[in-house]
Amino acid sequence: LSTDDGTQQVIVAVSDDGYSPAVVRVKAGVPTRVTFRTNGTQGCTRTLVVPSLKLGRQFPATGDTTVDLGTLAPGRLRYTCGMGMYSGTIEAT
Repeated sequence: LSTDDGTQQVIVAVSDDGYSPAVVRVKAGVPTRVTFRTNGTQGCTRTLVVPSLKLGRQFPATGDTTVDLGTLAPGRLRYTCGMGMYSGTIEAT
């Protein structure tokens, strides 16, 4: 999903047992924002860890949290919950 300011934005639903979709595809070379959407979510999925970017975020139980990833190079960007039990991938092509 592109926005008027030239960025692309995607939405990932955060549940107690993971992230949906588990794999998100975006265009490489385009500024990217990911909105993580919680709805009564509890547990470790409310903490986001992106090891390769040294990034961490805490989400509210219910609400949207937008994370600006900047301009991604081609490749895969993996993220996990705070405990490393659940993960997702952003594929930039």
